[in-house]
Amino acid sequence: MRDAETIRTALVAAETGHLVIATLHTTSAAQTVERIVMTVPPNERESASMQLANCLRGAVTQALLPTVDRKRRVLACEVMTANAAVKNNIREMNLPGLNFAIQSGAGDGMKHLDICLRELYHAGEITYETAMVYARDPKMIHGDDRKKGPERHKPT
Repeated sequence: MRDAETIRTALVAAETGHLVIATLHTTSAAQTVERIVMTVPPNERESASMQLANCLRGAVTQALLPTVDRKRRVLACEVMTANAAVKNNIREMNLPGLNFAIQSGAGDGMKHLDICLRELYHAGEITYETAMVYARDPKMIHGDDRKKGPERHKPT
């Protein structure tokens, strides 16, 4: 979805009970929400955020990352499901709150991209450098201890 007219049409279709599956070129669920709302004219943004909060069921962000051996790619993803916290943050356009809701929403099936990157790094699937390139918050990759990753993948 690249223009206001397409976004309006998708929101109305979703509100009337149609299944709408759309793609956007974004790197996070919060950025997806922001892009949808900010694409419509300023006088329609509050209404668009309300519509989106009412009809969105989820958002998935995906990235195919090179593996340690560079012979294949592995999926890193962020999953946001529309629980009450997510819907409230969308209504209020509180993007930091939306990121926090994703980080704390594992019980609702959510996963933050940085958590996925950390898991891939600690499993030896991707290098530390690759994790850092895609991470939004590098502290989430290594926490306080960079030594948690496999020995062969530690930064020098």
